[in-house]
Formats: sequence, structure tokens, C-alpha cells
Amino acid sequence: MYDHKEVEEWSERFWQENNIYSKIKARGTRRFEFIDGPPFVTGEIHPGTAWNKCIKDSILRFYRMRGYDVNDTPGFDTHGLPIEVKVEKKLGIENKGEIESRIGIEKFIKECKDFAEQYRNIMTQQLKRFHIWMDWDRPYITFKKEYIERSWKTIKRAWDKGLLKEGDYVVPYCYRCQTTLANYELEYKDLEDPSIYVMFPTFEDGKYLLIWTTTPWTLVANLAVMVNPNEIYLEIERDGKILIVAKKRFENNSIFRDWHVRREFLGKELEGLKYKHPFDDLLKFKFDRKVVLSEEFVSMEDGTGLVHSAPGHGEEDFKVGQRYGLPTFSFVDDEGKYIDVGDGFKGRLCRDMNNEIIEILKERGLLFRRETIKHSYPTCWRCKSPLIYRSTHQWFITITNFRDRMIEEAKRIKWVPNFAMKRFVNFLQNSPDWCISRQRYWGIPLPIWKCDRCENVTVIDKIPDGLEDPHRPYIDQIVFKCDKCGGEMRRVPDVLDVWFDSGNAVWASTGKDVVADFIVEGQDQIRGWFYSLLGSGMIYYNKIPYRAVAMHGFFVDEKGEKMSKSVGNYVPVEEILERVGADAFRLFGLSNNIWEDLKFNWRDLELAKRELFVILNIAKYLEDNHRSVNYVDMKIWDKWLVARLNELKKVYIDSFQSYEYYIAVRALREFIIEDLSRFYMKIVKTNPSSLGTLYHVFLEVLTMLAPITPATAEYIYQKLYRKHHLEESIFMRNIDDPADYDSDLLRNMQRVRGLISEILEWRQREKINLRMPIQEVIISDVSIYPFKEIIADMINAKEISFNKPESSDLSYDGIEVRIIVGNLVDEWLYNEISRRIQFYRKQLGLKKDETIQLLYDGSDAIVEVIDKFKSELAEKTRAELVRNVGLSDGIRYSIKDMELILKKA
Repeated sequence: MYDHKEVEEWSERFWQENNIYSKIKARGTRRFEFIDGPPFVTGEIHPGTAWNKCIKDSILRFYRMRGYDVNDTPGFDTHGLPIEVKVEKKLGIENKGEIESRIGIEKFIKECKDFAEQYRNIMTQQLKRFHIWMDWDRPYITFKKEYIERSWKTIKRAWDKGLLKEGDYVVPYCYRCQTTLANYELEYKDLEDPSIYVMFPTFEDGKYLLIWTTTPWTLVANLAVMVNPNEIYLEIERDGKILIVAKKRFENNSIFRDWHVRREFLGKELEGLKYKHPFDDLLKFKFDRKVVLSEEFVSMEDGTGLVHSAPGHGEEDFKVGQRYGLPTFSFVDDEGKYIDVGDGFKGRLCRDMNNEIIEILKERGLLFRRETIKHSYPTCWRCKSPLIYRSTHQWFITITNFRDRMIEEAKRIKWVPNFAMKRFVNFLQNSPDWCISRQRYWGIPLPIWKCDRCENVTVIDKIPDGLEDPHRPYIDQIVFKCDKCGGEMRRVPDVLDVWFDSGNAVWASTGKDVVADFIVEGQDQIRGWFYSLLGSGMIYYNKIPYRAVAMHGFFVDEKGEKMSKSVGNYVPVEEILERVGADAFRLFGLSNNIWEDLKFNWRDLELAKRELFVILNIAKYLEDNHRSVNYVDMKIWDKWLVARLNELKKVYIDSFQSYEYYIAVRALREFIIEDLSRFYMKIVKTNPSSLGTLYHVFLEVLTMLAPITPATAEYIYQKLYRKHHLEESIFMRNIDDPADYDSDLLRNMQRVRGLISEILEWRQREKINLRMPIQEVIISDVSIYPFKEIIADMINAKEISFNKPESSDLSYDGIEVRIIVGNLVDEWLYNEISRRIQFYRKQLGLKKDETIQLLYDGSDAIVEVIDKFKSELAEKTRAELVRNVGLSDGIRYSIKDMELILKKA
């Protein structure tokens, strides 16, 4: 059986001891600029991380073997809240304020850096075990000084182009982490929230605006009600109360069943209608609330057609509020608690007030209906807490200024699969301005200084002389003199959005103004890294910074569910490596359609491992039997195999070059198992002259296998081929273009193999054992005459003739076949006896060339056949057979109802 540990450990040792990776890096002539999407260094790797790196590694190995000088610098995303959260837990920090008051920024930053380095080293060692050949000694690390300075250049260019702005804006906000998030950072989860219909009293007795909301806590901040100016609205009445609702919502909601219509009118007639806040007497902030118009943000799909608007707590509310000059301040503080807005609110966590606010409405008779709703709600991708929307002062890249250009750029590059481009463009069409500031500590500091006297702004793109570490708190100590008023300029205390870090990877990791030839990441990066790279590239280059992008699926369990330790369906990489090894995992993962989720299951992993065993068995057969490295007297089946190899090479190269590597992997697996192992090896065993062809074809197969299962390919190459070839490693061989091949020969062989399968199925139906020779097979199609010998061997027929048979036993693809079984029991018995003798030799542990003397006895028919074919058996089995009448203490073999007894003399 395939011992993956022996094979993989041997190959790793060989590579290390002979410095193979470094030698290979020096060989390439043409440049292939790959950029590695950096994983967060927040823990040990997930199997999905290993799969991602195996995809990258196979493509990089392919391009090296095509003569390219490959940029294979691995990246590590080392900043951001994910690490801060881990460090907070380690230090027992319960809230953000303790970082400065109890721990100190300097110590906190050091802990974050130590944590990042610790897990970068752990992840590196784990990824190396999957035979990932990257420049691990020279990775790009986002907390490094040079990376930070190169990222600052992008900010400076944004400032110089007028694309960097500051201001108040409503953004997603995590009160647990006390920082903003960009829209593409949001994770949506199904959460259960209140769903309430609330009556806002107008200044006309008994008349109410009916609104619907799933965030009762935002009612505190209500300043307007939005209606659609072009939709029809109704006044409906029951029991002396009049409600204003949209006609379409009235007609499609059973809650209005007992209400009757008083009148209908266009929504624009409601503009300026004043109303009272439902608990205005509890609030300190007084405001004249009115109905405002919004065609784009008032939907008829749900609710009542009247939208409660809190401009400080909703993106759409904010935009409409700006048009109407409404105040846009936040009613909650950094911790998500109400500011001093009124009695009973100050210091209370806003989302925790939902039920209390509902009770206030109920007591006042203004709660029309209360339900619950399960809906998709944004959560923090770092700590998983539900988010709120909150007006804050932030720094933005004005994406909306060049969003149309971003879409144009996205459309002109290669996407794998094609539909990923459409998905990306759909996301871009609604992308808002990019909030790049974060109110945290462990990140690239914003390179923005503001004068404390005149508010003059300076943006720098070089780290100040003498500053070894540009992180907080050291960078905060740098003070400039204002060139306008002479005042002191201090740094804006925020850090950059961590996605901005990786968004600069192309130029920040290489130190050169290059464009990536290729990137590949998971489908979640449509709204993540693919987006941040494009946004940063538009600022830095005014174009997209990558030429081709591939999007792979998620790594999930067998049922398609996300792998999680808490759920119990998580499989650590160590268990995978221990049980099947890295090459089997690579073969399994790289066979998966790139854009589909990879469903983990041991069955397919074990299958991949068994196929590697098949490959080793072919190598062992060649090692035991091959004597010449030259082609000898090529038969038609040998020519077919070479043609089939070149057909495979074309598919293989085309697939890798189009980044659809899985097509190449599947084609290669099929060739090895179906064409080589199950078909050609049967021919070789009866036609030793074909060993030369097998030798050369198998070397080409190993060369193609090398980017996929590197350790196995190297192991076999060193054991079988190295003594005959100059290349020190299989990775120093080239994957050459295919030669021309005979398509007609391939088509004809395909027909022949189909015909053979039909005849073998016929034998099965007729219960004629394959080892029982058939007397004759008559075939109607003379065009396959050149394949006569293969057909005879494969179906075990004494004679193949070509003629139109008077009657047929089967037909295939227009070919009529007559089968004459005959009576060849002696030859069948000869084959069965030969098999038993070979099996007995194996049991004795004999070498292939070792001869032996065997005593035999058995049933009369068996003895007769041995006597008849004694010389043939001796030659075939390397056994001198001596009759021992009455032999009783040998090994007994049953052949149908007969017996064969063998014993070593």
C-alpha cells in the first residue's frame, strides 16, 4: 500500500538537502507576477486555507515548469481587529477603554505584534507540510515598516487627486469593537428581531401616519417620515381612527382587513405634513418633524409605504436627510449606549431598549401591531456582534467619483468563472464611498496630520526619519509645524481599515509598480480583497491592478455546511496529513471544480490515495521489468498511447493557462487510471516490447503530475528515472508543448475500446469466465483490422476474423459481432494453473527471476493439462514442475470443482 509518510518525508528531505527550490527559482526567464492574497494570522490554518494555497502552488509550479520566473512571495495579513480581539482576551480586557487606561497602547501593540509573529510562524510550518513552494524566508508582512510606507503612498495619491475626504456619515458600527466597518466587511446572519407597526399622531385629531420598523431603538432618533411621491396612498378608517398607508401595502396585507378606504391621493401631497413623535415628552431634543419625499428609498415590497427616518442611524435616512437639511448626529455613543436624549435612556445599550420602547408605545395606544421577524442582519466579521448604523466623523475614499471607471476596468480582465465578473460588477454598482478610518490601535496609522489651530491638513507618504516603528503610540508623538499658521500639526489618531492593508499588496509587497498577472481567492473576496485591490489600484494606477482573477468556492463538510469546531464537523489539517498525506489532499482538492464548494469527505480522499498507489505500482512494474530506455518497434497501441498523451498535454496546458486547473487534473487522473492502468498495462504484460513506450509516456505523466502531487512525482522520478536523465529534480524538467497527433487513430481506438467493453459485457451475461478462451470472434468492420491483436488479447479470443457474419450476437456503433465460443477448456485450465503457481511464488516471497522446483498433484484434468503444457508453464512461471502422486501436505487450490496441490521441493 502507498506509504504517504515515507514518500513525502523522503521527497522533503531530498529538496532540503539539495537546495532544489532555490535552484529552480534561478531558472526562469519570463516573469509571472502572482500576488498572494494574505490570510489573517489569527490561529492555525483551516483545511480551506491549505486548499487555497495548494491551488496557488499548483499554478506556480506549472508556470515554473513552463520556463517562467515566478513571483511566489507569500503574504500575511497581520493587522486589524481579529488580532486585537485575541489579545484583548489574553490580557483580560473587557472594553476598549481599558487598552489605554489599564494596559497602555505601547504594551498592547507589542502583544499584537508578538501574537501576529507567533501565528505567522505556526501557519508557515503547517503550509509547508502541504509541499507549498513559496519564498517563506522572504514573505510580505503587512506590519513591516516598508509595507506601511508603500501603503501610505496610496493615501497620499488619493489626497493629491482630491479623493480623500473627511466628514460625518452614517456607517455600520460595532459597539463591541467600538469602530466602524466598511460595507464589504459585513457578515449577514439570520437574526430574530421585533417587527412593529407604529402610529405617529398628526396634528389632526384621530389621524396617524402608520410606519413599520424592525429597529424600535431607532425611534428615539426619528426626525422624519419618508413617502414615495409617485405611489398612491390611502386614508383608511375604523372605529374613529384614520391611518395613512400606501395603497399597494393596504391591498397586500391582511392586517388591514377590517379597515375601509376614505380617500386616495399621490404621495407627493403628503410632503411637509407635520406629525408628533410618539413619545416626544420623554425626549430632550425638540424638532419639528415632517413628511419628506423619497422615490428611491421607499419600497412597496414590505411595511406600510411610510418609512420612519432617523438620519443619524440609517444610510438611506442620512442621504434623504441631507437633501432636506435634517440634523444627522448620532443619538448613541461609542459604546452603543444612548447619550443624554431623555428620561430613562441615557447610558442604556440601544438594542437592549427594543422591548422597553415597545411597552412605551403600547401604554400610549400607539402600537398598532407587534410581531417578530427572522431576517438577514449585518454582524461584525470579527466579533460576530449585531451592528448598528451610526453617524460618525470618518475619513473616506470617494469611490463614487470613479465607480463607473471601476466597473469598466473590472469588465476588461479575465474572470474564472465568467459569472464571477457579473457578481463583482453587481457589487460595484452599489458600492458607497470607502470608509478607511478605524478607531482602533493595531493597524497602519492614518498618515494624516491636522493643525490644532487652523485645521490645515497634511498627508505624508514617507516614514519620518529616525522612526523605527511607525505604529501607535510612536507615530502619535510626531508633531509637525503648520506651514500655514505656524501651529502644531498632530496626527489624526485613527488607523486604516485592515482591508486597505491588503488592498495595497501588489505594489507594497513587490516594491515595484507592477500589475499582477493572476490572483485567486475564495468567493467571499468578491466584496473583500478583489474589491479593495481594485479600489486601491484605481487610486494608485488609475486602472485595475490584476489581469486575471479566479474565484474558488468554500471548503465545507460533506453536507455543504461550514466547518466549525463548535458544531463538531471540523477536521484539523494534522488529521488529514496523518491519515492520507498532503499529496492525496492536493489531488482531492485540485480535482474540484474551482468555483464550487469543496465538500470534505474521507471517501474521496482515500480514493485519491489509492490512485497514488496505482501510480507507484506502475513505477514498480517498470523498475522490475524495464531494460531499455528506447522505443522499440512501436505497435499501433504504442502509437495510440503517444497520441493520447499529446492530446492530454494539450488539454492540460490549455486548462492551466486558463486557470481552470481542475480540468487538467481530472483529465490526468482519467488517463492514469483508465488509459494506463486499466488498459495499456494489460497490453504491456503480454507485449514486453511496449515497455519502452510506457517508460517514456510515464515520465511525461509524472512531469504533468508534479505540480499536483509534487512529493509522489519527485519520489518516483528519483527512484526510476534520475539515473538516465540530467535533470536533478523533476521540477527542473519542462512541461513542453504537445506534438501533433493522429486524431483518427484516437477515434478508432475509442471505438475499439467500446467494442471490447461490449464483448466483455456479453461474456459476463453468458457467464463465460474471462480466463476461458473464446474460439473465434467475427467482426463486420474491416477498418479496425489494425487493432486485431489488442481485441484478441483483451477479450481472450484465439482468433479474430473480419467478415460480415450471417448472424450477430451483439452490435456496437454499427459493428456486427458473431462470437463462436468453442471448447478450449484445456487453455482455460492452463491460465488458471498458471495464476495459482504465480500466487504460490508470491506466498513464498520469491524474486521475479528466481527459479523453483515444485511438486504437484491434483485432479486428473489438472494433471493432464500440466503434463500437456509443462514446458510453457515452466517458462511462464519459472517453475520446474515434478509430479508427486499422492501429495497430501502441500497447498491446496480449488479450480471450479477440481483441485491443484503444490509444494516447494
